[in-house]
Amino acid sequence: MLNANSGKTVAKFEWKKNPKDGVKSIKFTNDEKYCARLVPQLGQGQINSIEIFENADFSKPTKVIKSIF
Repeated sequence: MLNANSGKTVAKFEWKKNPKDGVKSIKFTNDEKYCARLVPQLGQGQINSIEIFENADFSKPTKVIKSIF
């Protein structure tokens, strides 16, 4: 995740696809300040999203990234 004004990296998330693990839908940064949650939609061509939560506040995401992937 980049800061739009400075272009500096704010947080990094990595989903490694391992068939043994199945789908990994939640990933924390190393310092646990940010959490990303993958919210896939059913059906090809549907809009999926990644919700970003900050400081262990899971009441609502601070950012939502929407994409078809």
